Amino acid sequence: MPATPGAAIDTRKRELDQVAVPLARLLAVVGLVGAAVVVALFVVLHFLPQTSGISPISRTISEYALTDVGHELIPVINTIVKVGTKLRDSESTSLQRPR
Repeated sequence: MPATPGAAIDTRKRELDQVAVPLARLLAVVGLVGAAVVVALFVVLHFLPQTSGISPISRTISEYALTDVGHELIPVINTIVKVGTKLRDSESTSLQRPR
């Protein structure tokens, strides 16, 4: 029995699902871990003696960067956020099914 074009598309969709689901889960976990690390770094900044006077409620987060400790940690936080955003963008474009 000859293969129909619909059968080929169904096979390709199943192949993509087998790859896309584990990759999506991995990227989701990496994103959650990255977000948790960013929050943890801001909590650490809040309790360090050099930055404990900065209130995250009434001041902007960027004021941490004006301190010696924040000057070192804020670029790390920005890098984590940039990588997470890039992963999210690549996930949304690479995991789309062909139409």
